[in-house]
Amino acid sequence: MSQKNNKKRPKSRSWRGLFRRRSDPHRAYREKYLETLQYQHRTFDVKGLTTQGIFTLELARVFVDLGLGQMGQRPSTDPIPRFAPAQQRERHSIWEYLTSESLQNHNLAVLGAPGSGKTTLLKHLTLTLASPESLPESVQGMPRMPILLLLRDYAAIIEEEPDFSLLTAVKQELARREENIPLDWLAQDLQNGRCLIMLDGLDEVAKPQLRRQVVAWVERQMQLYRNNRFIITSRPFGYRNNPLNGVLVLEVRPFTPEQVRQFIHNWYLANEIKSAGHDDKGVRLDARQGAEDLLVRLRQTPVLLDMSVNPLLLTMIATVHRYRSSLPGRRVELYEEICEVFLGKRHEARGILYDLTPAQKKRVLQPLAYAMMLHKQREISIEEAMAIIDEPLSRVSPHTPRNEFLRMIENTSGLLVEREVGMLGFAHLTFQEYLTAVHVLDQRLEHELVQHI
Repeated sequence: MSQKNNKKRPKSRSWRGLFRRRSDPHRAYREKYLETLQYQHRTFDVKGLTTQGIFTLELARVFVDLGLGQMGQRPSTDPIPRFAPAQQRERHSIWEYLTSESLQNHNLAVLGAPGSGKTTLLKHLTLTLASPESLPESVQGMPRMPILLLLRDYAAIIEEEPDFSLLTAVKQELARREENIPLDWLAQDLQNGRCLIMLDGLDEVAKPQLRRQVVAWVERQMQLYRNNRFIITSRPFGYRNNPLNGVLVLEVRPFTPEQVRQFIHNWYLANEIKSAGHDDKGVRLDARQGAEDLLVRLRQTPVLLDMSVNPLLLTMIATVHRYRSSLPGRRVELYEEICEVFLGKRHEARGILYDLTPAQKKRVLQPLAYAMMLHKQREISIEEAMAIIDEPLSRVSPHTPRNEFLRMIENTSGLLVEREVGMLGFAHLTFQEYLTAVHVLDQRLEHELVQHI
């Protein structure tokens, strides 16, 4: 992780020290601000998932730290990446990048495929820094007043008011929470380089021109508040054509087997504690037995084991296991939900709308999957794919160019992946098989399929 630096940010004061100073006139405002952040980000976000547990889980109980590494030549859009031993060796916690003496002058861009945990990572950072009395000593030397903003919430304002300030954005964020906290102290903290500014979801600014304006705004904030640290997250496509100047680009690594195990145990324990209303030896035994049962089923079901490297997919698998008791059993409902979520259902739940609905995208992809299965293809040229989707796409969106539709599916959902130049394939054979099966049922093509067996 070593990087050269010519100038260093000024050392920030001990955060514990700031809170212990009884003479600090802004202490009450700081504490109220951090309390608001805790309330806002403390829950584990499962918006947009059809199968949900009956309990709201605390993020701190479920979270497993992500592995990060410096980006290769081309970041992967694949939500279920193939195992790459070299990438697995280079895995560092976000805290390592933030506390490294050699990187203290670097802002960070964190790129990851759909469902890889980028937003959850920023929420974890926010919650950790919002509890200054429990901060580990290892993070005492870094700027640590957290600011977390979702870029999609401010894109329209930035378009109308390019000089819209970061501080105004924080005020508007607090107003949404019905909090009216004076922020003179935060302006001072920004001036003195005491903040960690996290800007989430560059890719969620859908219009390319507007995204470029948002990138320009982010770069202005990084220059204006240059003594602070910034972290920007995005899916690869949102960053590829809009790179930020002077940032260290990191890529989220897929879960390792140990991370899968840790997450499942954390998730089951959080559910059992909520279910029982208390935490004791019996509750922990029930949680351990449920987690171990799921781990056994994953090992016995290679398809699900492949998917478990993606935190969002692992959450969906764990939820189906606990609340439907249907794994490995009938997995079609799980695959249906995965396709819907990755094609936009989760974004819709967050208020992000695209020109095509998840159902419309699915109808276009079904004949593509079917044609590939008939010809026993795992990958297909972009030209061939465009010819196959021409008719179904014209029915749902006649003005959408075929190549733009394919790129949109690759970039925003990860269901299609370009593993070789000019060649597309489904991220996992399971998705291809599921979409084929739905197409066969919808079009009553069972007789044609039988002829190819």
